[in-house]
Amino acid sequence: MKYPKTNAALAEWTREKGTYERGLPEEPGEAHAFIPWKFTHQYTLGPRIQTDRPTFLEGGEAERAACGKFVKVLLPMEFDDSDPDACPKCVRQVELWAFDPQAWKTAQQNKENARYRRKYPVRLTEADLQSQADVRRLRAAAELGDSEAIEQLKGLYPPGNQDGLA
Repeated sequence: MKYPKTNAALAEWTREKGTYERGLPEEPGEAHAFIPWKFTHQYTLGPRIQTDRPTFLEGGEAERAACGKFVKVLLPMEFDDSDPDACPKCVRQVELWAFDPQAWKTAQQNKENARYRRKYPVRLTEADLQSQADVRRLRAAAELGDSEAIEQLKGLYPPGNQDGLA
């Protein structure tokens, strides 16, 4: 089945011999599915996708296919899951996207957020960890009715954001 609003995509492109022109590889390998789901795709990449010839993306422009693999060639045709070279992971993802696009987009955003957190982890210092422990200790004391702990917690939060403190 062909899926509208998708593009078939390839992982790599090649240079034509003796020129700087990019071309399709002789053995294209797996056909991936590209679904322009991000807001930025519609405005930055959308107008550049050619409808009559392949769109070649340079290294930093590579996009993720539905399966998560980077692709550098967007073909001017819809992804077809009956193609014998279709990536099985992309087939599964495109079926999920066709069934519930919003849930699929949310899942993709969650995957992207997790990738970002792995790439740029938050590094807490010893002082950060100590202050978090202090706040937990103050909250525990405040829950037991310690008026001094309640006042100290009120000082940590700006007015109007007392985080449920009385």
